[in-house]
Amino acid sequence: MNWLRRVKCKILMIWNNTSSDEIEEKKLEEEMYFTNPNQLIDIFAKLEENNLQLIQNVQDLEQTLDTLKANLAQKKKEFDAKIGEMRENKAVLERKKAENEAKIKYFEFKMKEDVSNKGKDEMLPLRKEVKILVSN
Repeated sequence: MNWLRRVKCKILMIWNNTSSDEIEEKKLEEEMYFTNPNQLIDIFAKLEENNLQLIQNVQDLEQTLDTLKANLAQKKKEFDAKIGEMRENKAVLERKKAENEAKIKYFEFKMKEDVSNKGKDEMLPLRKEVKILVSN
């Protein structure tokens, strides 16, 4: 790339009838982006300010994320406790159901036995008890 720059300088020298020093000075003037030393300081200050804002935003997002994670963990514990409680209730209800089914079978057996031994009119109180147990 340096050779290309040198060739361009030579062509400009010949074309404009100028010396190489004048061409280098013109190139330096054209290439200088900053004309005032404070321009660079201002740009760095703006960049620093933007970076600090971005860092603050990231910290805020991290804090929000930590809060959400804590809430999620708490909700998970609550749901796990509710699930455990429901499983216990289910087991209790299944035991009660099995007990009631055993009682029903017992009373049905007693009813058949009583029907064969006694009249139908005497069976009414027993049938009422069976109906009450079945409805519970």
